[in-house]
Amino acid sequence: MTIRHQNPDLRDASGNRIVPRVLLETQTVVSPTGTVTLTLPATPYNRFQIEIDQLSSVANNVDLQSRIGVNGTFPVGASDYTWLYQAHAANDNGSLYEDISDDSIIMSGGSGNANFGSASNSTFNYSCWLYPGTDATDFPRIGFEAAGWSDTSVLARIDGFGMYKGQTTLQFGRIENITFSMTSDNIERGTFRLYGTE
Repeated sequence: MTIRHQNPDLRDASGNRIVPRVLLETQTVVSPTGTVTLTLPATPYNRFQIEIDQLSSVANNVDLQSRIGVNGTFPVGASDYTWLYQAHAANDNGSLYEDISDDSIIMSGGSGNANFGSASNSTFNYSCWLYPGTDATDFPRIGFEAAGWSDTSVLARIDGFGMYKGQTTLQFGRIENITFSMTSDNIERGTFRLYGTE
């Protein structure tokens, strides 16, 4: 007997289509490493979700950064990326941080309130949405949310957005990879999961 598995057209109570997600890759860091690189398949996915669990750093007071891979390289030009995020720590109202021209997308920080630290309990969990871009005017972008225990031993929350603006999708073809690293020293531990969503 042959059983055929099909992707059902799932709908919620309001009739909106539910897009299932497919786990594409998992990487678990168990010893310090400089970077974690996730590979994006060419098809059939147009959007991706990335979950990062129990992420910690070797060094104190450092930030998480990301870059995209195109044509076998990771652009690091001083104005290739733009980013902003809102950082909230315990007992403060939060502050907005941004940079319109940078060599990577910064995904944590806030004057020490939402940085990674070397303390054993300093970890963050991330949920990210990666939009590769689809046409001549579309730039690849990533949205992210995070929560954890910062290097100053306070609870912290981060939400933000970053974009690769060095080239449009039409100019370079497609995103091949996305890489994560700390702004200084190594990633100590963490689990990275890449999902295709549609």
